[in-house]
Amino acid sequence: VTVAGGAFNNSLIFSLTIPASVKIIEDEALTASAISNISIDEGNTAYCCIDNALLTADTTKLVFYPQGYGYYGNSRYEVPYTVTSIGKYAFRNNQWWQSLTLPLRLQSIDPTAFSAPPVDLVNYQPYLRIDTLYVQNDIPITVDANIFSPFYERTVLYVPIGTSSVYSSTYPWSQFQHISTSILGYQDYAILKAFYEEMGNGAGWRYNS
Repeated sequence: VTVAGGAFNNSLIFSLTIPASVKIIEDEALTASAISNISIDEGNTAYCCIDNALLTADTTKLVFYPQGYGYYGNSRYEVPYTVTSIGKYAFRNNQWWQSLTLPLRLQSIDPTAFSAPPVDLVNYQPYLRIDTLYVQNDIPITVDANIFSPFYERTVLYVPIGTSSVYSSTYPWSQFQHISTSILGYQDYAILKAFYEEMGNGAGWRYNS
């Protein structure tokens, strides 16, 4: 079974359970909706749900983070450490984060991941807002030049200890006007990740400094 793109456009459904029979969820199938809670039926071999976000079953790709989830006070999100890619429109129209953490293993972010109108026409403020963005890679990953453009002026980018000069000289990360260092370095993140993986809590590994 395939969930077609646009299937839930303008839908007022708040809670969605994805049946075991669903094998493909097309791009934009769940975006532009009021969905705030996602669950997966047992037996679904294509997808899983961690911290209310939709991921591929192997937990390496973030498919969708519900736009409506932030209404309920969930304004901090740490992408699971197993995630290596963030898919098309994964965060579309989300505007609710006090902080967002990108994991150590992340290798790619689709250029449309943060797609949204440039301005909130109700409050006349930038539609997308992240107060603090945490990254855990010691070497900046290659991203589209415009992917973080809504955040350059207001967001504080936190990078591992000893890497601020690298991020400050690597485009487009260098466009962030506020770059600071977190309390941990790259090796610290790697050690913590390995520890929690050994303890059997791999996909749920979290550390936000």
